[in-house]
Amino acid sequence: MVLNPDVKMRAAKATTAPLVATLAYDVVEVLERGPEWTKVRTIAGAEGYVQIAYLYSPAGYRVCFKKNAEGTWQMQSLAVPR
Repeated sequence: MVLNPDVKMRAAKATTAPLVATLAYDVVEVLERGPEWTKVRTIAGAEGYVQIAYLYSPAGYRVCFKKNAEGTWQMQSLAVPR
């Protein structure tokens, strides 16, 4: 998932590469992971590279809380991505 508005998807792994699309909070499919750039595909089928700093996995950390008998919130579970 793209984290910000106005994220540039490029044709290659460089800020000087031709612009493929401008993304804003889009859900994308990750095709190739890299240390600085990740190749993605949009729902519309466009493919290109996005800087990894602008991507977030919806399978990230998850936590569940529940109120205990005293009425305060208490963590019940924590899921950590692999």
